[in-house]
Amino acid sequence: MVEFCPEPDGPAEQRFLHAGTVHQDRALLELRMNSDGRWYLDVYLSIAGWSCALRDSSRLHTAGRWYSATLAFDGRELSGAVDGVTELRRAAALPDGYSPLSGDHCSIGMRQNQVSFFRGAIRRIVWSTEP
Repeated sequence: MVEFCPEPDGPAEQRFLHAGTVHQDRALLELRMNSDGRWYLDVYLSIAGWSCALRDSSRLHTAGRWYSATLAFDGRELSGAVDGVTELRRAAALPDGYSPLSGDHCSIGMRQNQVSFFRGAIRRIVWSTEP
């Protein structure tokens, strides 16, 4: 879970949390900013050879205020929520014996390869491997 406040004049693609590796198993919390200062959530997970990006451009939020965003994965379903309301979800079928992300590599405010910078403020990040 990330508490953040995006600026309305930020770039179209912004990554504010990237955990895992650059090109293999990783989780990203992102946003897409429209030209009118509204944004929608974009979550991405790649684990054990399975990957999924979820976003819904009709679920718009006004920039310039604080929000919480959550990426959740229980081994069966990937979901993304804003302020506790699930906006995105997809079923997943992973191979037996997959491991959760270790979280030993993390970038805050950009992707690990230093692109897609976030414009705004981040107040708090809570990382948990517990369901």
